[in-house]
Amino acid sequence: MTWFKVMAMMAGLLVLAFFILFMPPIYHDSAEPERTVAGVVTQLDWSEESQDLQIRLAGDSSHYYLNRALGMGIDGAKWKASMLGDTVTLEVVHRPWGLARWTGVGPIRGVIFHGDTVYRTGRVRPLK
Repeated sequence: MTWFKVMAMMAGLLVLAFFILFMPPIYHDSAEPERTVAGVVTQLDWSEESQDLQIRLAGDSSHYYLNRALGMGIDGAKWKASMLGDTVTLEVVHRPWGLARWTGVGPIRGVIFHGDTVYRTGRVRPLK
């Protein structure tokens, strides 16, 4: 074996060890820890293709998304008209590891608007 092959194998093992130690698997279930984030909605957009709704809050570099929101019956235009410039509380999955550490992405599990839970893990209530 040449010196180059040995070094390449060592580098590969180092990368593998990094992923095993510092990037635990993501479980999409209720066992994942949550955190609550409140703020003024500065941006609320959606994608027709992915059906996702994206929310940004003032003073927060993260962007939060509600997976498949449009497919669950959420009216993106109505939410934008109601929430933009107003305060919401988001219950997001807390993933301090993996890509969330560097990209500031947070999947939303709950949305509280004017004291009313309008979304919680697949259940949508109409805006008042």
